[in-house]
Amino acid sequence: KMRFQTTSLQIHDADCQWLTCDLSNDCQHIRTIMSKRCRRRFLQVARSHFDSLIAQVAQRVQGKLPHVDRRAHQELSQKLSTSLVDGETVLFEDPGALGDYTLRRLRPRCRALFEVLLAQNCTELVESLLKRLDLCRKEEREFRVASLGGGPGFDAIAMLAAMAALKEASQQEPSANLWSERFPTEDCADCAVRCKVLDLAPAWTIALSAVSDVASEIWPWQSADFIELIAPSDLRDSMATSPVEEVGQADMVIAAYVLHENEAALLVEGLLGGVIPDVFRAAPVGVPLIFLDATHRLWPALVETARASCSSSLSEERHDVDAMPFTVIVPEGLASYIHAVVLIKDETPRTLETLSALSVFELFKSHQKANEMRLKRLSELQKK
Repeated sequence: KMRFQTTSLQIHDADCQWLTCDLSNDCQHIRTIMSKRCRRRFLQVARSHFDSLIAQVAQRVQGKLPHVDRRAHQELSQKLSTSLVDGETVLFEDPGALGDYTLRRLRPRCRALFEVLLAQNCTELVESLLKRLDLCRKEEREFRVASLGGGPGFDAIAMLAAMAALKEASQQEPSANLWSERFPTEDCADCAVRCKVLDLAPAWTIALSAVSDVASEIWPWQSADFIELIAPSDLRDSMATSPVEEVGQADMVIAAYVLHENEAALLVEGLLGGVIPDVFRAAPVGVPLIFLDATHRLWPALVETARASCSSSLSEERHDVDAMPFTVIVPEGLASYIHAVVLIKDETPRTLETLSALSVFELFKSHQKANEMRLKRLSELQKK
């Protein structure tokens, strides 16, 4: 509702409040007020709908898990906390521990990915996903996710719930206009997700089967066999072929809570080894790679690995020691316990200047150096 006066414009918002804007200034201020309010309402609707879907998934999965052992999960969690410091790989073997892990971490793990998609500086990420979704619609196929270390299939659930939540929010707040083009409310948003979970532990079979069955119950277009476990698949193995093959065919690559937990085997002289360099080389142009973890210490090493891995493939006229073949985004505004970095391969390499100048990367490096000193002190104490 709008009420015109001679020198001002009054806008009645959804909260039943009048906002008075001076017409002598540009209308840009009015659009800014409306845009912020629309965005806030959009995010509220999206998060509410997302959480509702995840709650439904959790409730149904609980009824399908034959083994749930809270104490075993607590012991596993303690080992995982230790691995964040020493980088030693933790084995996922106890069915009861994995059952409780699935139930307790379903919402926070899925919500972490969703918050990355909602981050205000991640519009390029979402728009790349919209293009891939449109491609899936044209090719009449599922949206392909390569989930590295993805355990019980959290990433597939997160994407299904995210697409449904963004569709709902776009329908309720069509003027929010968070991206250059509207989120598709039909066809693309109802796209099935074919997720290949590449994990070290075959023991995830039971939990993944439960998650996959529930996904097919909640989303009719999703088949129970669309979430598939490929195990053992070891990211520490430079000769591993499955991750490379799946990444090369993916519309989206997600590596959640797996890098720092394997740091001792992956990090060598400032670069990540194992299959990680081949993952970057295999990633198609325009496909986002999203890395999530409980800390950000290895993000500089990860980005440098991406640059070094692809530098040899650049043509001579484009080859530059500072050439960066990926767009790098560090999502802003996330909760303190969510750490993420997004890489999207570009057709034309960029310079590394803007990236190296980011103070946030210097912070990450300082945290990594502090952790290395801590490990050195612990090692010296153990020798005594």
